[in-house]
Amino acid sequence: MTVQMIENWAEIRGVVCLCIETADLPDFINVQVDVESVEPVAGYPNLLEQFIGSEIPLLVPKSLAETMEIKPGNCIDCWARRAGLKRVFVHQEHIRVVRCE
Repeated sequence: MTVQMIENWAEIRGVVCLCIETADLPDFINVQVDVESVEPVAGYPNLLEQFIGSEIPLLVPKSLAETMEIKPGNCIDCWARRAGLKRVFVHQEHIRVVRCE
């Protein structure tokens, strides 16, 4: 049985812990993020609020991860959407990565 997800977005802030290849999605990198905060995005349901204080795997296009220098120790601030029980994708136009201080 397949359940279709509703359109949803949340703003995630956290620290990148690990970046690994994904076997089933070769154009994406699995970026493990220690989530510090999750804020709603106006007009969309927030399906990620329960991840505050835990690690979450974010799927980021490989080319974007390389361009933005997404790597362990950096801080990430992005919109993300839940696309199933185990998949969370970032919004390519709403992402910022900085070196944590």
